[in-house]
Amino acid sequence: MQKKLSDNDVMLETITTEFARKSSLSHCRGCGNKGLAPVLDYGPMPPSDGFQDAQQCEIPESLTPLELVFCEACNLLQVLETMEPQQLFGNDYLYLSSCSDSWLEHCRKNATEITSRFDLDADSLVVEVASNDGYLLQYFKQQSIPVLGIDPAPAPVRCAVEAGIETINDFFTLKLARELSTHKKADVIISNNVLAHVADIHDFISGVREMLSEDGSWIIEVPYVKNLVDGCAFDTVYHEHLCYFSVTALQHIMTRHQFYLNDIKMLQTHGGSLRVYVSSRNKQAQNVTDLLREEKLSGVHRLEYYQDFASNARSVTRQIGGLLENLASQDQRIAVYGAAAKGTILLNCLGQTARHVAYAVDRNSLKHGKWIPGVDIPIFSTDEINHQKPDYLLLLPWNLRSEILLQEQDYLRSGGKFIIPLPRPEIISGKDL
Repeated sequence: MQKKLSDNDVMLETITTEFARKSSLSHCRGCGNKGLAPVLDYGPMPPSDGFQDAQQCEIPESLTPLELVFCEACNLLQVLETMEPQQLFGNDYLYLSSCSDSWLEHCRKNATEITSRFDLDADSLVVEVASNDGYLLQYFKQQSIPVLGIDPAPAPVRCAVEAGIETINDFFTLKLARELSTHKKADVIISNNVLAHVADIHDFISGVREMLSEDGSWIIEVPYVKNLVDGCAFDTVYHEHLCYFSVTALQHIMTRHQFYLNDIKMLQTHGGSLRVYVSSRNKQAQNVTDLLREEKLSGVHRLEYYQDFASNARSVTRQIGGLLENLASQDQRIAVYGAAAKGTILLNCLGQTARHVAYAVDRNSLKHGKWIPGVDIPIFSTDEINHQKPDYLLLLPWNLRSEILLQEQDYLRSGGKFIIPLPRPEIISGKDL
């Protein structure tokens, strides 16, 4: 399908007969149940991290339907379409975890806590699946703990290897786990923000079980579906994210593999996440029981919970679009800060309104000179803020608002303003510092 900006102000669509039909014929990624409930149709979308150079922008872009559905059997929110992983995590995948100072601090504390909690030392092995540029494993290595990273994206892997982090450039599968586990089993396996990306989730979990030592622990971080819904974070739905987990849905999936949820911590990262401690030992902490009970009271297991989210997403998208149209009518210059994957979705959801955005800035140098897919917005260094002095910056990685507003105090004090799009559009100026 070729790229074409919608003539509408909002791309999010109501549930069509065809969407309902496709959903009813589809099988759940978690439990295999046939017959899923349609929630939200985003329309055709580009790969969220498929940043292009100038020459590629001349070629019609390939778009894929993005349709959100819910399984009423196991309570898993998920997307219908599965894009080829090689397309999503190939040479065009330029995301580097180390570009966020607050994320690095989060990871440093996490590594310290894991080391203490599981008594790791020079005889241990920590494996991270989707290790990116070595952002987390570096903190274990600094403590002389052996590490191994596994990641399919070439650019981040090169950065990790250059930093001295042993990293395998491949997708994690049961087959790869069997090959690696002949050398040494892992004491701890970490998978931060990757479980949602996996097309064959059961092969992935089987691989973890194969590679994990008998007394080992698997530590997972995933965005929490309840925060996604309650915060109206509709822009975090994209082709890379195939599943959106509640504790209820995670328990359904892990039980099939004789894994148990031992403990859970609530995190503020990515708009609200879960850190889940999993093992083959059936030792469930009270907070896991409490969260399961809270989810039931909140209606996380009911379709209506997600239908309300879809309605809110349409409403907020119209509000964001209306704000940008109003500013543009006053000749205000608008740029975006942070060429995040979620930003690709938000901008494409705005349809023709995205034409009011002149350019984007980002700290990740690998994205400079590239263009945001679907909307053809060029990406520059954050130095461009001082050069062009836009009146407004639309903050696409809104989950990092505190960190970015602190970094850009000079811009705000000079009269610039930030637009925080979610959960409701909000304008921040220098007087709000």
